[in-house]
Amino acid sequence: MARPEFKGIMWRNVYHMLCYSVKYISDLNLDDSDYESIKGVADLLGKILIEAHKYSLSYSKLTEYKPKTSLSTNPKGRLDIYKSTSTGKDLQGKLYHTHYTLDIDTLPNRIIKKAYEILLEADENDSLSEETRASILSYLNLLRGVGELSRDDIVNIYNNNIELDTLQNWHKPVIAISQLIIRNSLPLDSYGKIFTFAFDNYKQLNLIFEEFVRSYISEAFAGTSLRVS
Repeated sequence: MARPEFKGIMWRNVYHMLCYSVKYISDLNLDDSDYESIKGVADLLGKILIEAHKYSLSYSKLTEYKPKTSLSTNPKGRLDIYKSTSTGKDLQGKLYHTHYTLDIDTLPNRIIKKAYEILLEADENDSLSEETRASILSYLNLLRGVGELSRDDIVNIYNNNIELDTLQNWHKPVIAISQLIIRNSLPLDSYGKIFTFAFDNYKQLNLIFEEFVRSYISEAFAGTSLRVS
């Protein structure tokens, strides 16, 4: 059931504003028929994020090959003879070697993880349904071993400097909605100093509407010399 302060809000309309203003969300083709149970903005964003993450994982995991240095009696990849001999490990029949392994600790996964964490913090004010909260915890569990976003990463997200073009199409919706959640929950001062993440339902609703209006005006004036900021 929706929280009293959100009574009367047509969540289907908010969802469609998101589809219009946030690129790639409409690619999910979500069923927008059941909005009776939406508790608020955090709950709506949580449901979209979960569906986008599920869609992404149905194709492949957001992993990448990273170099890993190991000491082994059965080396593979590039051998580090100098390190092996200088440390005496070669006398033990072991060699240092560097090989590439698939790693889950990637920037896209760090972005998704942070978005989930922000929504869970918002739930301190009872902003999520029990179903949404349980699903978030379940998907967060899949991101064990994923690190935290750096300060530079967060500032880049805030300034829309994270490019999605290099990602496969099925990964773009989850990163797009994650970035929206992070960007709209992060106050920065004029010097780029990061303050505490704070999810505000009313602020989020206003920002979603602003994104919608900005996208609408940008499309209306496409091809002209006018710019929308």
